[in-house]
Amino acid sequence: MTLHVSRRTEAPGASLLRVVAIALLAALLLTGMFMVTTSVAEAFYFEPVGVTDPFMALRF
Repeated sequence: MTLHVSRRTEAPGASLLRVVAIALLAALLLTGMFMVTTSVAEAFYFEPVGVTDPFMALRF
C-alpha cells in the first residue's frame, strides 16, 4: 500500500515572492494610470495652479 504525499515543487518563499511581485506591478500600473489622467487633465486645463481635482478639466 503506497501513500501519496502531495508535495509542492516550489520553494517555500515562492508564493510570497509572487504576491509581492503582483502587488508591485499593480502599484506601478495604478501610478501610471494616475500620471496619464493628470497629464490629460493638465492638457485640457492650461493653468493647473489651484486644481486639486485632476478630473476638474474633464467636466466642461
